[in-house]
Amino acid sequence: MTNTVYPSLGLSLVFPFIFLLSDLKNEGWEYIASSKLYFNIYFIGLMIPTVLMMIGYSNKYKGAWIYKILPFNDTSAIFKGTIKAFIINLLLPMYIFESIIFMIIFKGRIGLDLVIIFINIVLFTAICFIILEKTLPFSEPFESANKSGKFIIIPLFLTIAALAGVHYLSTKIVYGRYIYLLILVTINLFIWKKAFNVKIEG
Repeated sequence: MTNTVYPSLGLSLVFPFIFLLSDLKNEGWEYIASSKLYFNIYFIGLMIPTVLMMIGYSNKYKGAWIYKILPFNDTSAIFKGTIKAFIINLLLPMYIFESIIFMIIFKGRIGLDLVIIFINIVLFTAICFIILEKTLPFSEPFESANKSGKFIIIPLFLTIAALAGVHYLSTKIVYGRYIYLLILVTINLFIWKKAFNVKIEG
């Protein structure tokens, strides 16, 4: 991890609660528990573009010579394995931790929404991977990180905002969340199948 990634992780953990605390002061617990402020948990997606951008960089980048001798015809398996490791080892534990707190705050009524949010975040992760510049994991020194890549983060944030917006609209329709969940799973399967069809020379 770098000084670039740690602030993103911290903000991802803190942001979902900032607006809750503001409304708690003004409206109280009962208002929060009956509201849709659980959508604030989407803020955990703030870290994803930064983390994916920095995955290609390491202080021990010289070890990347191993890519040249691995028996892979392409690098899709390397990328896919790295992103899955990020989701399982970092994103999922953080999400479960915050979900437990949110389930308590919102009195256990948001289980389905939390599932939808997580699947949306997984979809967002694949979209970020498609759009961002790709570098083999841990193969470049931090000094060579492309600072210009940071400008693409804002449009990516608009993407997750759009996913959250559709989710919000689905809550206004009878069985809308179930329909949206089915659509999301289908889109995820398609996007994840196509996203990693890339080849980069090691």
